[in-house]
Amino acid sequence: MTRVDTLRQELSSLDPRRRRQAIFAIVKEDAKELSGCILSIFRRDASSAIRGLCAWALGKLHCKEAYPDLVNGMEADDPEVRSWSAWALGEIGLSDGVNPLEHAMENEPNPLVRRAIGGALKKLRDEPTREHVSTVIRRLRPPPTDNERTQFIVENLASLQWPLEKEAIVELRRKLQEIDPIYFGLYMEWLRRKPSIERALLDPKKVYSDFE
Repeated sequence: MTRVDTLRQELSSLDPRRRRQAIFAIVKEDAKELSGCILSIFRRDASSAIRGLCAWALGKLHCKEAYPDLVNGMEADDPEVRSWSAWALGEIGLSDGVNPLEHAMENEPNPLVRRAIGGALKKLRDEPTREHVSTVIRRLRPPPTDNERTQFIVENLASLQWPLEKEAIVELRRKLQEIDPIYFGLYMEWLRRKPSIERALLDPKKVYSDFE
């Protein structure tokens, strides 16, 4: 039995303590493949404490599929579930969450829940397009190509520094345009966006990692 299978089995335990331990372990080990299991527990568990813990875990795992359930969670009877549902919406980072959070704020009497909603709104307003660092890193790679000549030129371009080797770069770009004009357009568009991608990689408001 694999570790994932063991954790999945623990999530099905009738013992709330074992379920809690499994949820903490899943988050610690970043076992995102079990996000769906945690979401199922959030939907059906009778314990408000477990449901609140599930909402926390779904936020830590950045489970976008949980979005509608977390929105519904802000209408739960228990303030703990409402608080963690709001917090998780902020962690997941979907800008669609702003409107339901604002609506919840208008009707929420509990000051602790209101604080959680306010924190989530701040995150979403500051970080509407927050992405995982691995996604941003992939965008730093030039567009893929199956053309060996094109690939050779792109690799050579990557080894040169602008403006120290400007003439060589200009010549290679000219050759790239000549042999593969469609790819050349994609490449130049990627090159234009590359500085903003590099800046985003250093901005915690734009990216998140598994260590948060």
